[in-house]
Amino acid sequence: MIISTILIVDDEKDYLSALAERLELRGYLCLKSLNGEQAIKIIKEKKPDLVLLDLKMPGISGVEVLKWIYENHPNLPVFIITGHGSTKEKELCLELGAKEYLNKPVDFQKLLQKIRELE
Repeated sequence: MIISTILIVDDEKDYLSALAERLELRGYLCLKSLNGEQAIKIIKEKKPDLVLLDLKMPGISGVEVLKWIYENHPNLPVFIITGHGSTKEKELCLELGAKEYLNKPVDFQKLLQKIRELE
């Protein structure tokens, strides 16, 4: 699998922009969403290769987006990136099909390594 387009879903606008900028400097095309509803629309229209998904967002939660992804796009890899996760949420997300569960602040080099492991 080649990862070229990454959808980043996070309601923290500054974090979203900073992470996208760092990934774009390494050659990835980044799509950005501030909420779950918009993320689902982008997935339907743009078909990204990877989703970096926050859990705590207004409206549809990250867990609900994750469930939708694996019902509709079971081969789309998802990394959960959260600042508020619990062990219970981590177990649930991995059970639902998330490939990784990373806590904020994310070690950027570790994130890059995990992305490259998918390729």
